[in-house]
Amino acid sequence: MARASGKRSRATGAIARSINRCQAAGIAVSGEIVFRKPRPEEEQAVAGIMKYMRISDRARAEEGYEYYVDMMPVMPYASNGGVKAVLQFLASRQPKAATATPEDFYDHSLLKKIEASGFAKQFAENNSRH
Repeated sequence: MARASGKRSRATGAIARSINRCQAAGIAVSGEIVFRKPRPEEEQAVAGIMKYMRISDRARAEEGYEYYVDMMPVMPYASNGGVKAVLQFLASRQPKAATATPEDFYDHSLLKKIEASGFAKQFAENNSRH
């Protein structure tokens, strides 16, 4: 992460908080959708979507669940393109976002460990909707 005088600058901190919110939402959605794909768990997944995405319209949450449940990857790696899009969006309010690199805002090490353990592959095979 970029540092100013040994401390995180206010702008960089704001960018990091925005990225962290996006990551938190992604983790919440993947945790509630991907790891609860089987139909008996749909109720919990929809409740999780409503809670973590802060929406009160149940029909919209169900629609979102149905739309994304089969698209979600088993391992929710952050994409450079997605983080770059957030940085570009933030650049007008946080100029340092324009020069930040996506890799400064995520760490795939935990996901890589889970994937290397074989858990994700086994989980996906055992919980396929098809």
